[in-house]
Amino acid sequence: MQLKTYQRQALTALSDFLAAAQETDHVQAFEAVVTAPQPDGLPTLRHRLGRYYRPYKGAKGLADVPYVCLRLPTGGG
Repeated sequence: MQLKTYQRQALTALSDFLAAAQETDHVQAFEAVVTAPQPDGLPTLRHRLGRYYRPYKGAKGLADVPYVCLRLPTGGG
């Protein structure tokens, strides 16, 4: 199965966040990923999220565990 461009981009962003979260605080890792320059001059993830952007909020009682919710359409209709 071939992933669509937006699916690949979402998985890349998730991978980047998890890699950054190993090196630094989860809040800083999240901000670094959503404000990082994008390839081919695309707007940052934060800009593309627009009104859907929310600051990072970890799971209560799990401060050492990166917490994300990835909502990704399958494109199947």
